[in-house]
Amino acid sequence: MDSEGIMESAGEHIETFMSLLPIEEHKEKERKRKRDAASVSDASNHSEWLNMLRTGALDECTVDALKKYLRSSGLTISGRKAELLARVAESIEKNAQTNLENGEHVSSPKTSSVV
Repeated sequence: MDSEGIMESAGEHIETFMSLLPIEEHKEKERKRKRDAASVSDASNHSEWLNMLRTGALDECTVDALKKYLRSSGLTISGRKAELLARVAESIEKNAQTNLENGEHVSSPKTSSVV
């Protein structure tokens, strides 16, 4: 069998194999959450960030989105993702506490916007 015939045969087997694999819906949902998190990446939208923290969606943020938030808040942007998450969470909680002390309303989580 020549190399062209081998490639054609292998291609057919690969396509058959790929068609038998299950479709991973959770991967698409994960990508969507990351896009959603990136869409609120500056610190000006405190309620969305607070909602993401409360619903656990903050962990789905990309490092770039976390750094953008930290940069817009004037905070340090260096470190690993876990450190960035901790810094962002601390900032979000601090902002929420400040808003409460100033008598501003802190919105409840909107799970539909981040899921």
